Amino acid sequence: MDRQFLIGKKICLRPLEIEDITEQYLHWVNDYDVVQGRVDITVPITRDKQVEYVKSNLERDNVALFAIIVKASGRFIGTAKFGPINWVHRFAEHATLIGDKNTWNKGYGSEVILLLLEYGFRILNMHKIYAGINADNLASIRKNEKVGYKTEAIFKDKLFIKGRYVDNLVMSLSQDEFFKLYPESILDRHRKHYRAKITKVISLVSKKKI
Repeated sequence: MDRQFLIGKKICLRPLEIEDITEQYLHWVNDYDVVQGRVDITVPITRDKQVEYVKSNLERDNVALFAIIVKASGRFIGTAKFGPINWVHRFAEHATLIGDKNTWNKGYGSEVILLLLEYGFRILNMHKIYAGINADNLASIRKNEKVGYKTEAIFKDKLFIKGRYVDNLVMSLSQDEFFKLYPESILDRHRKHYRAKITKVISLVSKKKI
């Protein structure tokens, strides 16, 4: 969990690095079940292409790339992108990819989205954050709705996926809406949790119980 940047209950986000582009990572971005028909992934992804993509985004000042790490094991299970960020109008987009199928349906996806929202609203002071999802991707729609997103627009028959056109949903959440749903930062909450655990350990050591 070195270089952890955003800490949640089960997962943390750290900066994505070129060294993270392993054979496992390349398998994820070439697995249709994982990418769920993302319009930016329509051809086979080679290591050179992925390295170029990551490098180009790391050089931008309006994009943040993260590696998704399971706190309990330190396991790298996917990636998250926050951006592009519009610094003038204070809005941004986000995208997530959990490649390790053994970690699906464990609540990690929703927690990643919530951490990105915390980052955008509380740290970067964004006014609004968006997520684009194809209408067939019910799991992603549910994850976004779970943390507070609402569908703002539907573009009919915009995306061609698996031989047919499907709708493209634009989901959004404003800073005001987010603060009403989450008046207390989950980042602060987890920091307090860790401080409490450390205090308890120090107390036990002082009493020679451990």
